[in-house]
Amino acid sequence: MPTSESETRPTTDDPVLLDDTARLDEAGRERSRDLSRRTAEPPPGVVPGYRILEKLGEGAYGSVWLARQQNTGKQVAVKFYSHRRGVDWALLNREVEKLAALDAARGVVALVEVGWDRDPPFYVMEYLEDGSLGRRLENGPLEIDAAVRLAESVLGSLSAAHGAGILHCDLKPANVLIGPEGEPRLCDFGQSRLLQESRPSFGTLFYMAPEQAAGQGVPDVRWDVYALGAILFQMLVGHPPHRSPANEARLAACESTEERLKVYAELVDVAGTPTEHARRPGVDRRLAEIVARCLDPEPETRFANCQAVADAFRRRAREKSKAPMRLLALLGPALLLLAMSPFVAIAWQRAVGTARENITARALESDALSASILSRSLERDLQDRIADLQRHARYEDLRRAIVEADADDWADRTDVQHLLDEYKARVDERREEQGRSPDTSWFLTDSEGIQRWRSPASKATDLHSYVWRDYFHGLGHELPKETRTGSLDPIDEPYVSSAFRSEATLRFMVAGSVPVRDDEGNVVAVLARTAHLDGLLADYQFPEASTSAEVSPSNGQVHRVVAVVDRRDWKFLNHEWMTTPGFRDLSPRAREQLTLPEPYRARIESLEPGEIVLLEDFVDRFAEYEPDEYGGRWLAAFVPIGETGWVAVIQERSRHALEPVESLRSELVAYGITAVVVAAGLTGLLWFFVSVSLTERPRQT
Repeated sequence: MPTSESETRPTTDDPVLLDDTARLDEAGRERSRDLSRRTAEPPPGVVPGYRILEKLGEGAYGSVWLARQQNTGKQVAVKFYSHRRGVDWALLNREVEKLAALDAARGVVALVEVGWDRDPPFYVMEYLEDGSLGRRLENGPLEIDAAVRLAESVLGSLSAAHGAGILHCDLKPANVLIGPEGEPRLCDFGQSRLLQESRPSFGTLFYMAPEQAAGQGVPDVRWDVYALGAILFQMLVGHPPHRSPANEARLAACESTEERLKVYAELVDVAGTPTEHARRPGVDRRLAEIVARCLDPEPETRFANCQAVADAFRRRAREKSKAPMRLLALLGPALLLLAMSPFVAIAWQRAVGTARENITARALESDALSASILSRSLERDLQDRIADLQRHARYEDLRRAIVEADADDWADRTDVQHLLDEYKARVDERREEQGRSPDTSWFLTDSEGIQRWRSPASKATDLHSYVWRDYFHGLGHELPKETRTGSLDPIDEPYVSSAFRSEATLRFMVAGSVPVRDDEGNVVAVLARTAHLDGLLADYQFPEASTSAEVSPSNGQVHRVVAVVDRRDWKFLNHEWMTTPGFRDLSPRAREQLTLPEPYRARIESLEPGEIVLLEDFVDRFAEYEPDEYGGRWLAAFVPIGETGWVAVIQERSRHALEPVESLRSELVAYGITAVVVAAGLTGLLWFFVSVSLTERPRQT
């Protein structure tokens, strides 16, 4: 293998060359090598102790041949300085001198032997069959880590050369050979200079520092620093800095070396520091800065020497080694928090779920208790009303007055009416003192169903037949209004009628009635009292506010809606919406269709007195008319009301009952957010301290 691929191809006499390593692809190079191997051209000379095998290439000052050392069988490369122009003894002397001076350097091609006294003169060097870095880069850029390792190795070889007082001055990929273990070796010191020399030296365009191209500067280690940056740039990007078809065409159009050098220096100065390498994914900031500083057009701001570049690489390596620690400081708490989050979430869900279950159970228990109290109280109230009527019906003066009036075919009702007005006034006064709602009306019918007295008095009902009413005949339902007077017997036991709709208010009413008997035990009249069902329930109604927003456990109130359903036809007998104008605006048919939905009927159809059914997802039937007020899910308790066939419904809005759960949820979310913020703050603080402790201030170079 030749020391340099620039020596394997014909070149012009001009020492300033475009880097022609990219002008032939690998197939073209291989064809060129095969062609030269097949030639019968004899070697230009004889090297004692070596057998010349084949020609490897040809350059401006001679040719390079592959040979085998006869006593060891080791392959070597022999460079003969005898071609066309004659022997350039100064060039041979300079290159051999530099190779000899660097013979102990690991990163430089080893010099084996020199034939000063031969014609043509030659020197023997080690043969590296893996080729040059230039050949490797023909396949495109390298992996970032591989590029950095090669650059650091080249830097070490370059530092050794500078330490020996030698500047390469023509560093490029073609002059970096790859050793058997992949380590780079510098070669081709034909343009090299000693540190104390002042003679200019020209390298290869696109790897040459702009001040080197100017030809007026003294050889400087910063020339090699620039070339190193250009090689690293090419390993990262795939082409040397500033090399483009337009720039190559402009340089190729130059007619002289001086013009080419001038144009090249101008191109580099105008373009400034390249940035394409920094845009490659995976190139970190420090690596991009190293390349940029090596390629700075101003030598004063470029790295001062190879040691400065090496220090920068070491600082980068230290920072990369510290990155996992910084990452751990940043992600460790976050990962811990993330790992704990499933357990926290499970605990949170269990806490909220348990709270929801407990609060729902307590709310339903409270609703059930309220429903039971309501049921027993309403049943007792009806019984009290019946008992009160029975007591009055047994009064001797009232019985005698009714019997006398009935015997006289009710011609004179004055005594009866006077007594009944007096009794009712006393009852109303007593109920008012007790804070209980008054009766809607009291009335008396004779044994044939004709109304003989009513309080408050009403001409619309006086002397009308009410034989068809359930409170008169006790059949459990209303009969047609056309039912003939006297066709049915009156009740003979105290009785609570089925609910009936008031013709005046359209609201459901209930009547309690008792028979009035003569001395022989015959029923001569029926004494009854009525009350609107919602009026009865008002005595046992629960606190409520004017708007739903004001009613919640948080303000000490629970809005419960009380309803009554008749199990015989599933009609709603009472609901707070049935007292609103919206209810009155319904058609009679629509009012009759206000029944309990089918899904709930089976649950309560067979309920016995004292039993309770609790529902967590009850839907109010009247949400159809007032969705804002009655929509959503409710907790509900169903309890039968004595033997009436009615079922009391106590319902409570779920979201109000579960407001403590939502408050708990909100508090837990707030605590969670606070914990995350605190953890993030502690993570940031930990990362800051770790970063500060690991940060080393870079030395100025």
